[in-house]
Amino acid sequence: MERILWIRRKKEALLIRNERMVKTVIEKSKRVCPDSVALIGVYGSFSTGDIHDKSDFDFFTVKNYSRGYRMRSCFILGDVAHDIYCTTWQQVEDMALYSTQYISGLMDLNIVYYL
Repeated sequence: MERILWIRRKKEALLIRNERMVKTVIEKSKRVCPDSVALIGVYGSFSTGDIHDKSDFDFFTVKNYSRGYRMRSCFILGDVAHDIYCTTWQQVEDMALYSTQYISGLMDLNIVYYL
């Protein structure tokens, strides 16, 4: 029983940490490239719920303008990787047509911000 409670607390802490990261990424997009980022989503293990304490945190951003690429980043906080991928609306359309291997990211996408 104690182990189950520990796991629940650990997952709660991860979700709280990630909520802060989502807010930070949204604020950065507004500050660094206003109106350039049309959509921000989370995908991967945090979208599917298959998380553990070393799960990486993947952001999917769709940009309206080229300056939206300023959001692109890969970094490590503590021992967890964070990836912010940028894409265009055309690339999203290509994914929707199953013409790229990245469709799985789009299928799992949990949208956290849009203009």
